[in-house]
Amino acid sequence: GSEYPLLQGAFILVSVFGYYGLWPRLLLTYIGYDSADAVSALILLLGLPFLLLGLSALLLWCCRLQQRSAHLPLLLAWCTAVLVALWLLNGEWMVHNRVRQAWSAAGVIFTLFSLVVMGLGGKGFVSAGARLGWLGTTAALGVVFISGLTPLTLLSAYEQAFILLFFLLTATLPVLYVYRAERPQGTKTSGFDAFFERHGISKREAQIIQGIYEGRTNQEIANRLFLSLQTVKDHTSRIYQKTFVKNRGQLTALLRDIL
Repeated sequence: GSEYPLLQGAFILVSVFGYYGLWPRLLLTYIGYDSADAVSALILLLGLPFLLLGLSALLLWCCRLQQRSAHLPLLLAWCTAVLVALWLLNGEWMVHNRVRQAWSAAGVIFTLFSLVVMGLGGKGFVSAGARLGWLGTTAALGVVFISGLTPLTLLSAYEQAFILLFFLLTATLPVLYVYRAERPQGTKTSGFDAFFERHGISKREAQIIQGIYEGRTNQEIANRLFLSLQTVKDHTSRIYQKTFVKNRGQLTALLRDIL
């Protein structure tokens, strides 16, 4: 549908943030660059707008799936995310490492957006268990990102684990949303029903058309519907007139094209 370009945009923008904001620190550290912390912190901060834009696209996509207005959720998420990010980046009580603080700020932003998105799925999830799964995943994200303010950051494998979880969970949340959501309930009829309505096909003629589509002979259709062979032939002739075809081969091809 028209909402899927938003999902593509969300993935692109969030991936841009991950590429420019996360990988440079590892690369600069491995090559022994003296100012790796300063350079990677700068790149990460420059990447934060991409994260906000990507998550906004994700939020807008979910709103459209739910057929809701996105204005208020976007406004609340943006304001809250900016305030929390500023608080994290300027707090005196945290680990004094700008890179870690920026990582955690990005994580809190991501978690806040995820919670807003999950809240929009109130009528789109098939069970309470699905919502609990989303809540658990989002809570795990919050724990992972807030860990950037703890001594866990001193572990040698912390950065690799953070990057892995960032990309893994970024992809997991939309996938869970799509596969756990109910299909929209509409009044659309099946392809057969729409075809019958368009050509003015009666109920009996519809049964005969279905038999023809299944490859049954006139005699088999007559036996199945408890009709005489001549009655089936008469109905078939009227069906051809209504659908503007000359034989059952053309009728079958027409049905395959529309189904």
